[in-house]
Parts: sequence; C-alpha cells; structure tokens
Amino acid sequence: MELLLQPLDTLFFKGSRPFDAGETLYAECLFPPAPSTLQGMVRTAILERFCVSVSQYSAGKCGSCPKQGSCEVPEVVGAPGSSVPGTLDLRGPYLVRQDGQAPAGVVRYFAAPADLLVARGASGELSTCTTAPDGLVECDLGRLRLPPAVPGSAPALWITEGGLMAYLAGEEVSLDDVLWQPGELGQVLIEENKVGIGQDKDTKATVEGLLYSLSMMRLADGYGLGVTVAGVPAEMAPALNGSLLRLGGEGRMVTCEIRETTPAVGKQSDKCLKSIAEKKRLRVVLLQPGKFGGSWLPTCTTSLSRGEPGAVEWLWEPALPGRNIKLRIVSARIEKPRWLGGWDLANNCSRSLQACVPAGSVYYCEIEDGDTEDLAALHMAKIGEDAQSGYGQVALGVWI
Repeated sequence: MELLLQPLDTLFFKGSRPFDAGETLYAECLFPPAPSTLQGMVRTAILERFCVSVSQYSAGKCGSCPKQGSCEVPEVVGAPGSSVPGTLDLRGPYLVRQDGQAPAGVVRYFAAPADLLVARGASGELSTCTTAPDGLVECDLGRLRLPPAVPGSAPALWITEGGLMAYLAGEEVSLDDVLWQPGELGQVLIEENKVGIGQDKDTKATVEGLLYSLSMMRLADGYGLGVTVAGVPAEMAPALNGSLLRLGGEGRMVTCEIRETTPAVGKQSDKCLKSIAEKKRLRVVLLQPGKFGGSWLPTCTTSLSRGEPGAVEWLWEPALPGRNIKLRIVSARIEKPRWLGGWDLANNCSRSLQACVPAGSVYYCEIEDGDTEDLAALHMAKIGEDAQSGYGQVALGVWI
C-alpha cells in the first residue's frame, strides 16, 4: 500500500549539525527526510492505535499484557528497543503532487540522477542531457574513467516518475519533467524561519541566552510526501487511512491517505532489461540514500585492476544477496555524503550520525555474471544496511 501524506503546517527534519541548548542558535531543516523518519512515523502510529500499553511495550513487558499471544504489534513493528522493524518494510519517501489528470491522481518526484544535466544547446535552447565515463583520467584514486564536465550546465534536482522511466530506458528526458532551477524549487519547498526561546521547566519563565531559530519547510499547496509500505496486516490499514500522524521534529501533523498503488517506475520493461543484458553494462541509480558502512562503494565490493592498463575498478559480488549477479563498477557520479542520524524514541536520545551515499548517485557498471531474471530482481531492490527501513533502493537503467 502507498501512504500519501499531506502536511497541515510546516515540517521540520533536523540536519546533522549539533543543536544543543546554549551552544547553537540555529538548526537547519533537511529535506527530504531520511527513510528512518518515515519508518518511525509508521511504527508510532501502529503502536498508538493497536498497542494496549505503549509504556509496557517500551519497557519490554509485553509478556504481562492481556493480549499477549494474540497481539500482532511486536511482530509488525519489532521488539522494543530493537533496530529491526519486524515485518514492516518501507520504500520511500518521495515528493508527490496532486494532479487529477495523472494516472494515479498524483505525480511522484524522485531525486534526479546525478548525471542528468540541463544545458543550452548550439541553438540556444535548454534541454536535458546525460553524461557517461569515457577516457582515463589521472586522479588521487589512480587512473579512473570519469564522467566529463559539461560547461555551463546545471544539475537536475528532482525528476518526475515519467521522466525517470525515460532516463532509465535511455530516452531523452523532457525539460518539463525536471525541477532544476533553485527559484522554481523554492516555490515548491518554501523555507520559513521560526524563532523561539528556552523556558525554565518549573517556573515557565524565559531563560537568558537560549534564543534559537529553526529553519522550517512548508510544502506548496497540492504537494506532500509518499511512501510505500508492506508487511502491515490488512486489518490495521483502515485505522491509518484518513488519520492524523505525527511526522518529524516537533511532531508536526500530516493527514494520511492510503492507496492500493505503487510507483510505476518499479515496472521496468522487459525490453529495457533485455537491452541491459545484451550490452553487458548498466547504470545503477540510488533512489534513496545508501548506508554502506561510511563508504561510497556498495557492500561486497573489492578493488581490482583490469581492462586498460592501470585502470582502477571495483568488483561488486554479489550485487544482490541470493542472486548470481556479479558487476564491475568502472565509474560513478556521486555528490557529497549525506549525514543522517535521527532520534531514538526507545532510548530518548539522538542516533549516531552515519555518512550515507546520497539519493541520485549513479554507478556505471559492466556485467560479469547475471541474466535478465537476476537483473529484474535487482531493479527496485534495496541494498546495504538498514534496507528494511527504506535505505539503499536502486533502479537499473540503460548505459548507452
């Protein structure tokens, strides 16, 4: 099922910088939120609606609950204090825009691939273009095949689902399918500053020196967030549909609408997969941030030198556990790491920050082993750590 979340007010998702009382005055907002933020929202919603005693659950005393033995809550959301979210399985989040003329009633936006650029052609007209690695370049990592720079170009920031499907198929992406101008994006994601001051818990009087400012995010009318959720029993879904849920910092409210739809980008065409298998090379695009133990390389990669003399490449085996997929990473286009942590509700403290490969990162791979069936399994799969929470979702595209 797909949850469509419509904010009732501004939202706040704290960035990676410390925000301690009396030490820092400003906290930035991170958008889009981390997948674990949405996971926490869904887990909390299920606990509030179906758990007899949340305090008993948090204390690990489910054994004394009168519904013990018949309660499905621990099985769905996981054991108290555990980082394993039970059967709950998320894919997202992504930006959505209400559109009655769209097939599903909404237009979904994903982080644009890092090699999708907007440039001015010879005739002066703007259009999209993609880059791919060509010759060897000497750099601090050795001799690598790096994507070339395109002078005067600007990166695409967000891409519609239809545009993403065209990109993955190796087709030209319409300029109407991307958000790339900061001013245009600023009309969708509107930043608002909130100023506050600390209070004494006992007297409720303001405390000198505790003035602070938060960068809040307001989504334009008709825009919201989407996330695909699996592993929730059918009898629990109606209690979430049409309800109010708390999302992000300060527990801001969003309305929740459930639809029995899934993003169409998950239905990769057989023609596209066959083309990838025949060409023996592909693009692997991260749709959500990837947790790879602080590395920019996916889990299960080893360095090797083969092909052109001295060229550095990386063997990725297996690309998907349980599948006979062996890929050779020959290049990548990756932006700066995204530091993600979050809030641990069970222990009432911040989670440790971890460097994640940002959504939109592209790996250029050549296929060592794996057939069309294996590639179909990798498309829209999740790799790396914390995958069940939504991290590491990938899509496969043609590398022409």
